[in-house]
Amino acid sequence: MLPEEIVYAALGQTGCPSIFPDVAPEGTAPPWLAYQMVGGQTAAYMSNRPELMNARIQVSVWALSRADASALMHRVIAVLCDAPAGITMIGAPVSSYEHRNRLYGARADFSVWYPLS
Repeated sequence: MLPEEIVYAALGQTGCPSIFPDVAPEGTAPPWLAYQMVGGQTAAYMSNRPELMNARIQVSVWALSRADASALMHRVIAVLCDAPAGITMIGAPVSSYEHRNRLYGARADFSVWYPLS
C-alpha cells in the first residue's frame, strides 16, 4: 500500500467531509483537509535494496475559525497516531491564515514507513 493510501484511509476517520491529495479544488466549502508527500528518510544503501521506504506526509486543514481548524487538526493527529501502519508525528502543528479566503489553517508533518513492493 502506498503511503498516500495509508494516510487517506486513516484521515477518513476524522469526520471531515472533504479530503484531497495536494490541494482542494477552488470553491471547496470548509472545513477540508489536504495531504501531500514532502520528502522522507532514505532507506536505500549502495549494496542492497531496502525492504521499507519512508515518506514524510504533510497534512493541512482549513476551516472558518481558529477553533475549528485546531479541533480538526487534533482529530487528524489522533487518527494518524492511532493508525496501525506505524505513523509518527514530526514536530508540532503550525497555524496559518489565508487572507484572500479568510480561512484558518493548520499543518503538521507525519512519518510513514511502508513496505517496498
